[in-house]
This record gives sequence, C-alpha cells and structure tokens, in this order.
Amino acid sequence: MVKKESGCRVKGVGCRIKPFSIARIFFTIAYTLYPIPCLFGYTSLGYNYSGDIIYGYSARSVGMGCSSIAIADDSSAIFTNPACLTNIVAKYFQLSVSNAAVLFSDRWAPGSIKNNPSYYQFNEVSIAAKLPLGFAVGYGFSPLLNYSFDYADNFYDRTELIYQERTDGAGNLWSHQLGLAWQATDRFTVGFAYTILNGERERKYYDKFFIYPYTKKENQTLDGDSQIYGFLYRYNQMKFGGYYKSKAPVDYKLTTTEDYTGYGGEIYSDTASGTDNLPESFGLGFSCRFKGKMSPLFTIETNHTNWHGVWSGYSNTNDIRLGFEHFLNEWFALRYGFYTYNFYYKWDRYERNWYYGTWDIQEIDPRFYFFTFGSGVKFPLVEADIGYEFGKRAYSTKATTSSSEVRTDEIFQRIMLTARYRW
Repeated sequence: MVKKESGCRVKGVGCRIKPFSIARIFFTIAYTLYPIPCLFGYTSLGYNYSGDIIYGYSARSVGMGCSSIAIADDSSAIFTNPACLTNIVAKYFQLSVSNAAVLFSDRWAPGSIKNNPSYYQFNEVSIAAKLPLGFAVGYGFSPLLNYSFDYADNFYDRTELIYQERTDGAGNLWSHQLGLAWQATDRFTVGFAYTILNGERERKYYDKFFIYPYTKKENQTLDGDSQIYGFLYRYNQMKFGGYYKSKAPVDYKLTTTEDYTGYGGEIYSDTASGTDNLPESFGLGFSCRFKGKMSPLFTIETNHTNWHGVWSGYSNTNDIRLGFEHFLNEWFALRYGFYTYNFYYKWDRYERNWYYGTWDIQEIDPRFYFFTFGSGVKFPLVEADIGYEFGKRAYSTKATTSSSEVRTDEIFQRIMLTARYRW
C-alpha cells in the first residue's frame, strides 16, 4: 500500500508542501522580521529640519518605486489609500509585517565620505479583514517621520581648530491607523482611516569654542491626529485611485536643559508646550494590468504635500513615481521602479574663503532620485517580498559670493523585507 502524504499543492509547482512546512516558513520569516528598534541613523535632512519622511510601507511598494495608491493589495494599504483594503487576497484576514535595513553615506565634493552608518528600522505591522456587504476593516502601526541623525562640523583658522559643533538626534513620530473600506459597486470603492499620532524627539547639542564646552538637550513629546480619505475605481484591467490626508494638529511638550558650566555659568532647564501642524497632502494613481503569460502591471502616481500652508519658508513638495511588475510564473514576481521629489526646505551653508578672508554663503536646494528593484513569492498561506532602493539626495549648491560651487550628495540605500500571512 502506498502511503498518501498529506499536504496542499501549489498551482504551477511540481511539489507538495505540508502544513507543517508552511508554518515553519512563516515563523522563520516572522522571526527574521521581528520588530527591531532603530539602532542608529544619520541624515543631514533630519539635522536641518523636520526629519525624514517614511516612503514605501511594504517591500512590494518599495520594489515598484514606492507606488501604492492604485495597486496596494495587502493590509499596508491603510497607510496610503484605505479604499484598497478591499483588494486583500484572503478569506478572513491578512497580516503583514515589514522591516528595513538602511544605509546612508554623506559625500562631499570631490568625493570623500563624511559618514557611513547603517541601522534597522521597524517599518509596519498591519492587519485587515473582509466583512459582509463589501466592507473591509484594517489596523496599522508605522513610523511617519524619522528624527534619527548624527551631525558634526569643524571650523578651522588655517590649521587650528577654532570651533566644533555636533548634534545628535533620535526618535520617531508613530501613526496608529484604523480604517474602513466599502466596495459600493463592482467598480467603485471608498475608504476612510483615522490616524492617531504620538512619538518622541530627542536632540543633543555639543558646541566647543576654543576650550569652552557648551551642551544642550531637548526632549519633545508629540501627540495628534488626522484623517485619510480614499477612493478606487476599476475599469477592465485599469485602476484609478486617489487619497486626501488632512492637516494634522500635533500637541507637543518640550523640555530643554542647557549647561553653561564650561563658561562659568549654571545649568538651566525650561519646559514649554504648544501645537504644530503637519501638512495636508493628496495623491492620484493609475495602473494597468496587461494580459499575457507574465501579467505585466504598470503604475504611475503623483503626490503633493502642502508644507507651505503650515510653516512659512517651507516649500510644497511634488513627486512622480513609476512602477512595473511581472510574473515569471504563477508564484514568483519581479518588480522595478523609479521616483523623484524635491525637499521641503532650502538652507544656507557657510564656507570659509581663505583667499578673501570671508565666509561664503551657499544656497542648498536638495532634489532626490531613487531607483528600486524587488521580487516576491507566493505560497498557499504565506507571501514574502523583498525590495531594494538606491537613491541620491543631490544638494545642488549655488555660491552667492566668490567661492566656487560645492556639491554634497547623500547616498541612500534601503532593503525591506515583508512577510504576510492570510487565512
């Protein structure tokens, strides 16, 4: 008698996968992606202004140029377009966990590396479930802004160090999102998500002028909320999607401690509170799934953020994102993408001009360019995706006085892993 082996057969794959093997694959991936706190981060942008905005909440999105408005098909849709929650492939619910490894390099002309650290960042955990009558619900937890950085600068008089400045930062602004979507017709879906914001931001300043040290510490707690409204329209193989994210009032409490003992002074501490606003934003996306053996998918989207409407001196940002996906067979996909956008602030940098004996001012206007790649595999109950992102934050500087143009580039790399379980 031939013993019949239990298990389920994956379509298009000439093997059997036991339920125990599926569980082992899932828990292995889940353990690998277990949320790791941010160990260390560096970015000049975090130092200069409000921190780094998190783009791409899943490895599939990252692999396709961080696109998601019209193509999201998992629970991470709650972060970008809650209307896409009805796209999840599951009978009851779907769970997603994502982690990322990040590497920065700050390069100054003519190419020397100033800093080259790396860190791990927990990216998202989300869950979504389908309900009767075309409804779907979801919950997600993810960082919205990253405040981690390490910045140092030295000023010399010829060869003598006359001033040293260093600033360290840490923290995240986290979002908790609860969403609801409703497929009103076969073609049209609407969605809504309520966002609770909270987090903590820390800054430490170390200044040294000649032999006199000065330190300052800031600790800021943040709390706020906002809403996201989304829609999705399907027509044959095409999808049109869009979202609107409201302006978010954020209450803060700031505790500042300054140490002047190096100058013969005292230690001062002060506490202040108030309300800031995070900007409103909206975006539109289009995608088309072509027929054929590889089922190629193309998507394009754009996002606009109204920074100028909340803080004077800030610039509105606009981006363009392109993504492409195709399947080599029924269970393995390849993905490619590109996106670019401008930074929300311009600033000045001072350079010592030894010939004229002056400080030259240079205007810095950052523009970012990113290329992405990724792949994904599907099993009966488990999916795993990987996305890789490589980009350059080009600081195009223009000298306003006598010095020549100086260029600074931040090289950014990110590898994201996503594991999903559906039941």
